[in-house]
Amino acid sequence: MRYRQGIFLYLIFFPAGLAILANAQRYPELRNQLHLSNGEFGTYLSLVGIGSFICFVVGSRMIHHLGIGRTLFIAILGLYSSVAAFPHMHSAIHFILLNIIFGFFSTLNHISINAQGIHVQHRTGKLLLPLLSGIWSAGAVLTSLISISIAKYVSLAWQIDSIAAIGLVLALLGLFGHRKDLMDPQEEYEAAPNISLKNLLTTFKFIPALSFGHILIVQSEFSAGDWSAIFSHNVIGVSTALAATSYLVFMTVMATLRIFAHKINFRYSEATLIKWVPRVGAVGFGSSLIIATYLAKSNIVWAFIFTLIAYAFLGAGNSFMIGMLFGIAARKSLVMPGTVIASMGLVGATLSFIVKIIISWVAQVTNLTIALMIPTLMLFAGSWLYKLGEREPATN
Repeated sequence: MRYRQGIFLYLIFFPAGLAILANAQRYPELRNQLHLSNGEFGTYLSLVGIGSFICFVVGSRMIHHLGIGRTLFIAILGLYSSVAAFPHMHSAIHFILLNIIFGFFSTLNHISINAQGIHVQHRTGKLLLPLLSGIWSAGAVLTSLISISIAKYVSLAWQIDSIAAIGLVLALLGLFGHRKDLMDPQEEYEAAPNISLKNLLTTFKFIPALSFGHILIVQSEFSAGDWSAIFSHNVIGVSTALAATSYLVFMTVMATLRIFAHKINFRYSEATLIKWVPRVGAVGFGSSLIIATYLAKSNIVWAFIFTLIAYAFLGAGNSFMIGMLFGIAARKSLVMPGTVIASMGLVGATLSFIVKIIISWVAQVTNLTIALMIPTLMLFAGSWLYKLGEREPATN
């Protein structure tokens, strides 16, 4: 891949991670601004699943009808505009509608940039998707650092509006610079296939365990984004700025392991990693979170340290599992890899919507620590998919 081509492609991925998770770092303020309980706030956040579901059904058709360039342009404008709108929400109804809109455009952006990433990877013959995922994660890490650094000094609206504006400029610059390398119309179907009921049922037929196992693993990542800052702020009692540190630790560990996943796979087999990494991550996260909750009333410093340890374990437990599951699905299914990945994404968006609501109301009725045991148990359960993995380490 040429240097210029790579830089502009990175500029499309990096600001997406920067902007999509910008609001998550200051969810405690946004929830208070809307005067919502944990149950209500979490339920409304889960409505992004409705927008994601719609987009998984129609997004690929948009790419085929409008072309990857126009679709990505629409996705960029919609994504960064909706991100900027969150801090200005004071009505629950408007917040509900915005979450659905945000879910649609964030998923459209996801489908578009990954379709282009698949195209470049096929054309160059180099393994780029893990690197591009790492670039996206680097944007998420940076937005956490920004929140930690300036949350004390600037308003929620000022911070998010600035990040959204910068992200919009960078993404449009990347799209404009990369325009000559965008996929041709005949290449779009393989990278971003249509999702039909037939495709979805075919995917289920060959990989039913993976279709549901995917949500067991990915829910821990969703829960970290939704609840890490709220847990640190409300349960442990640290400031809003420090509360963002827990998600920073989660993303840093997860991004680092994803970048080096191919090297780890050379030493340990797929089956071994799938069996033990989620288990260690789940046990470490759950136990550390319980200890942090116990210490919160007597020693806030140690409580917060154990919170950070918990999210480090969660980041490790999640890390490269999704990539491995997608790889297994692509090997075992008789349909195209793009169809498998998109179908699993659709299943994940649907089931995640339900699980997020359950977590929200368990948190409301009991407490957040108990609620977070749900994604902990789901992550642990995902380790039973190890039987589908390769038994031998990868070879150079």
